[in-house]
Amino acid sequence: MRSLTLLFLALAPCGVLSQRISKDATCGGAKGYSCLGSSFGNCCSQYGWCGSDRNYCDKGCQSKFGKCNQDTVVKSSSAPAKTSSKGSAPSVIPASPSNLAVSTNARCGKSFGDKTCIGSQWGDCCSQYSYCGSSKDHCNAKTCQKGYGKCNAPHSSSTSIQTSATPLTSSKGSAVASGTSSAAQSSASLSAPDSAGSSVPPLSTGISAASIQSSSLSSSLPSANTPSPADSIISVSTLSSASTPVLVASAGSSPSSESTTIASQSSSLDASSTINNDSPPFTPTASVVLPSDPEQFLATFTFQDDPLPTPVAMGSPPIVTGAEPMSPNLVPTCLIIPGQADATFNLLEPNDRVPIVKRADGTLGPIKAPKSEAEYEAMKPIVVEDVKLTSFAFVSSGNGLFDIFTNDNPRQYVAKKPDDSVTLTDQVTNDDQLVTSIFDVTCEGRVTVRIGTQYYTWALSNGNTVMAKADGTPDTMWTLPTKAAAVQRRKRTKSQDSYVPRCPSYPRPLDARVFDGARGNNPNKCGSKSFKVPDLSFGSCCDQHDNDFDDCSMTFMEGNNRFLSCMSGSGCKHLDHWYSYPLYLGCLNTALFYYSVVSSVAGQMAFYSANTDRCRCFCTGSTPDGCMVKGQFQCLNVKSNDVNNCGACGRTCPQGSRCEGGQCKCPAEQCGDRCVSLSSHPKNCGSCGRGSPSGYCVQGQPYTPPAFCSRGNAFRNGNFANGGNDWSGQIVSGGGNSRFDVGFDGGAEDADRSVGIFSLYAPNGGANLKTSLKMCPKLAYKLGFQIRRPYGTDSCTYYVYVAGELKNSGPVPQPTKVGAGWMWVSGLSAGPFYGERQGVSVAGPELSVDFQLDIRCSGNAPYNFIRVDQFSVNPAQ
Repeated sequence: MRSLTLLFLALAPCGVLSQRISKDATCGGAKGYSCLGSSFGNCCSQYGWCGSDRNYCDKGCQSKFGKCNQDTVVKSSSAPAKTSSKGSAPSVIPASPSNLAVSTNARCGKSFGDKTCIGSQWGDCCSQYSYCGSSKDHCNAKTCQKGYGKCNAPHSSSTSIQTSATPLTSSKGSAVASGTSSAAQSSASLSAPDSAGSSVPPLSTGISAASIQSSSLSSSLPSANTPSPADSIISVSTLSSASTPVLVASAGSSPSSESTTIASQSSSLDASSTINNDSPPFTPTASVVLPSDPEQFLATFTFQDDPLPTPVAMGSPPIVTGAEPMSPNLVPTCLIIPGQADATFNLLEPNDRVPIVKRADGTLGPIKAPKSEAEYEAMKPIVVEDVKLTSFAFVSSGNGLFDIFTNDNPRQYVAKKPDDSVTLTDQVTNDDQLVTSIFDVTCEGRVTVRIGTQYYTWALSNGNTVMAKADGTPDTMWTLPTKAAAVQRRKRTKSQDSYVPRCPSYPRPLDARVFDGARGNNPNKCGSKSFKVPDLSFGSCCDQHDNDFDDCSMTFMEGNNRFLSCMSGSGCKHLDHWYSYPLYLGCLNTALFYYSVVSSVAGQMAFYSANTDRCRCFCTGSTPDGCMVKGQFQCLNVKSNDVNNCGACGRTCPQGSRCEGGQCKCPAEQCGDRCVSLSSHPKNCGSCGRGSPSGYCVQGQPYTPPAFCSRGNAFRNGNFANGGNDWSGQIVSGGGNSRFDVGFDGGAEDADRSVGIFSLYAPNGGANLKTSLKMCPKLAYKLGFQIRRPYGTDSCTYYVYVAGELKNSGPVPQPTKVGAGWMWVSGLSAGPFYGERQGVSVAGPELSVDFQLDIRCSGNAPYNFIRVDQFSVNPAQ
């Protein structure tokens, strides 16, 4: 019996675990758990949940199982709380405040700084155990903490999912046209995320419990919203009659209908394992809405055209050896710690452990047996915890020893008389007639008797308790802690949720199993002979208990409860007779004593020793794959939709892609070896290979934008970005070297690479600069440009003409006036024009309007160098 042997190592005292404090946030009901001292809050709500705000502490609060606000206390019942047949969670719960801080360590809830999981890297759900995540257990509507994260809708098996991949930011084909010009398109490869790490090497052993933390990884798909102005709608019935069906995506839709064949993931990871199948046609589920503003459409039109995603990190296979089980550093404790409030006990005689009780004559003796079989049968059923026995306790005497007193009112003290008999006295006495301050207790619960240096036995003799001189430390009375009877048979979940769990509490879920190469079962009967428990009666029970501790599927309390049932049943059955009633009680109390030992820290040490020898913790359920994520062991599902663990631990899909069934897939649709958007791709418009003649595609339909007048800058090349295109320069006076160029202005403060440059040489240089403006009818415009002169001192003037009309004139600034800067000429009015006239011609929906800038210089300076730039004509409103 390994746990009993370990009892002799229990030398350091420590506190006793509370047996009734809630460990799972539930309270009251059949379990009778109290919220007082729990990590969830001290109030027990009317629905049987622990918490600390008014929803738990006000109306309906159960005062029997926690604190309540005084004006709303209601009587609670020990009967099980009524719940609906569907098992719904309580309806009164704290709302999720918008100002809660987001968890940075995977912990959440009231007991962890009121942290919320919404927006955390581990997932949006706060579990009943105050951990962030996104698994079914974290988001369970019946247990998750709704005030600190998201939860599933009741009775739904789906979980609240957030994407761990960043939004699609890869370059897309784009087209921006002036007037009715066709779109140009471009493409680029999907870029890898910054966080993509290197491959994780396979692990051959488990990990330490301290390294296991929370992480929850998942992904989601984009949705689309489609406005529907009445003048730009194509009905679904119209589209359904087309030869190639198209689709308008509704909000929240996902491309889950792809008819691709997903190859199974082998243990040898292959970078080229992506699928190359065309996606099905884009089929509308609502009316197609065409652009109501063609100009805006052309300015923002984009489409996706990227190569198929290839993992940016190949990762490693899941860990198949499991994680290290729990192996805490426990501090041994003694069964009885004198002076503690709960250190009360019954006395058991040293041989058969028959209970010693107070007798009417003021002495101590064995409990009486019934006088007949009939009297004995009337006493049944005999429940040892219900048998009224004398309760004792220790109190310090000041001489390094203790007095033993009865827990009566008034209390009485155990005293030794000169003739070695034992009696009870009303006060502490240490004289020639009675001695009380003579007791001590060993860590395993054995009472010792000493006067000075002389030890005494304390046993039964002829039906009375007597003390006699002895050599060394003799066998004396045993103490049976009364708290042992209060140890209840608590029902716990497997592996992780017991107060003595086999596996760490995170990640979840973990399942303890026997690992390959573990030792076999190793029972050793009832262990140490110091306990004097014959194998004849308890030996098979002790072997069963050892095997239960070796059984990875058996919890600590299940094994202990089976042990107590075995001892109290078959171990004591042979004494269940009226004439051996005291011995029967002694056997039952011995069973309780053993149960107290195996339920103590000594028993936990034996349990964890067996757990380490036999068990490892394996991921199970919906997340069956063990992976190392940023140095932490996590339970994942590499065959799900996790872009960071897609098909293997750490196998990372590129940014903007998605994971489906363990394969990196296109974020939307696929045509050939390209990721495309069938809703907008000009060469795959609505279906693979279907081109749009105009180069534009809207919600799967070829679209030709109607002719319109662009209301942008009327200058086609106002900043000379295209050199001298659309401009014509003419020298009208001056020296033969005079000219107009487009080039770099390194002397300007903005060092513009492309400006218009007038190089006018004496005498009296002059030039004209002409272009045509693209303007809309009936619109008024504002015109502006900038001008500077780095060299030259002649008197020079500029003149601005629109449609042959002089709009403005003024002096060209001297070099010393603006230096490296520019002088802005702005706010000049132009238009509106209504149709053809002098200087104005009609070009479809637009007007072509003449523009001319004249420069005229007079004087004797050898040259004047003048620069112009940033011509603009934009609608006034």
